[in-house]
Amino acid sequence: MPRFSPQFLDELTARADLAQVVSRYTQLTSRGDRLWALCPFHGEKTASFTVNPEKQLYYCFGCGKGGGVVQFVMDIERLEFKEAVEFLAEMYNMELPQDENEKMVSVRKRILEANRLAARFYFDQLAAQNSREAVEYVRRRALTAATVRKFGIGYAPDTWDALTKFLKSKGFAEHELVEAGLAKKGERSVYDTFRNRLMFPIIDVKGNVIGFGGRVLSGESKGQKYLNTGNTPVFYKKSNLYAYQLAKKSGSGKMILAEGYMDVVSLHQAGFGYAVASLGTALTEEQARMLAKAADEIIIAYDTDAAGAAATERAVKVLSQVTDKTVRILRVPGGKDPDEFIRTNGAEAFARVLERSEEQMEFRLAALKAGADLKNDEERIAYIRRAAALLAELGSKIETEVYAGRVAEAAGVSRDAVITEVEAVRKKRLRAEQKKRHAEDIG
Repeated sequence: MPRFSPQFLDELTARADLAQVVSRYTQLTSRGDRLWALCPFHGEKTASFTVNPEKQLYYCFGCGKGGGVVQFVMDIERLEFKEAVEFLAEMYNMELPQDENEKMVSVRKRILEANRLAARFYFDQLAAQNSREAVEYVRRRALTAATVRKFGIGYAPDTWDALTKFLKSKGFAEHELVEAGLAKKGERSVYDTFRNRLMFPIIDVKGNVIGFGGRVLSGESKGQKYLNTGNTPVFYKKSNLYAYQLAKKSGSGKMILAEGYMDVVSLHQAGFGYAVASLGTALTEEQARMLAKAADEIIIAYDTDAAGAAATERAVKVLSQVTDKTVRILRVPGGKDPDEFIRTNGAEAFARVLERSEEQMEFRLAALKAGADLKNDEERIAYIRRAAALLAELGSKIETEVYAGRVAEAAGVSRDAVITEVEAVRKKRLRAEQKKRHAEDIG
């Protein structure tokens, strides 16, 4: 990680005018020697957010947030200190102290520039209506021109090397395109990675295009349904979320975790601007931490087919390991995905479904119950034991008692019996953990 010297930070804060930065997010009005605005951190009708231009400090009398320009960027963009410094440095054209060797810095810059040009190329291909199939796909999905622009959606031509030729004309070498994941190396020459696909740029919190997702246009198209950029010096799939740079600014305190790009795009267009996708059905710990950092409530809205249900269960487990934030499960009626449901029933109907989303423990217990014949004594005992293992994860005594009561009612036993089983599981786990630590201390 870069280590920022006091001299560098002093120069950065001297250049970065707080009022100028704040005005990107809320309208400032001069009153005396201060500037006032509606607070960008919480909803209000009377301005309680103030900026002191002389001291370069801000404070909100409503929510209590305050600090300098770096703290403001950390709060508004939900960034760590290092990321906020990088954000401001880029805004004010300051070179960052580098902890990478010069060659890698140069490689990363070249890849980001190639990605930027590629995104523009794909967007122009769709805008020029160079594919009737792509245009028709966008029309069927009811995407507006504004939504297409907002997400930079484009089209990769159904040709061997259209993008490769374009980027080579801009001065890029073939090996650079391969390293960026934009081209693949064949026996005789390189060829485009993405062909005849609708293209979704993946953008980081600083606005850089770091990768792409490509979707086939019909069930008859060749290749896998979704194709993502592989790992590159600027993109690591497991550490990124699609549309995170937009969702984290929603201010809703929520995140909807969807399965595909189109689900996210449709959700944003319908007014649910806090949706992201996990770039694949298997949520990673890194992605879970990003969600927990940006929201107090996470709603999993994966597809309701068997694969989606399994992915939901995995996501719940990963989230429970990294955060105690509220996790809810959304089950879209009729087996539809969010995109299809919204197109069929509208945004208001989806909002009602969203309100009925289940707590993650309700979902997991329901899944256990659905897989057990509770009239059979052996299966009933197995159900109670599996349910107790789930309830043992809860940190709240009240939650434990409430859910233990539901398990008891379903299994036809007393709540005390279920709680006793839960406590036995907890004690067993504690002994195992103590034994493990003891072994590590000896080793």
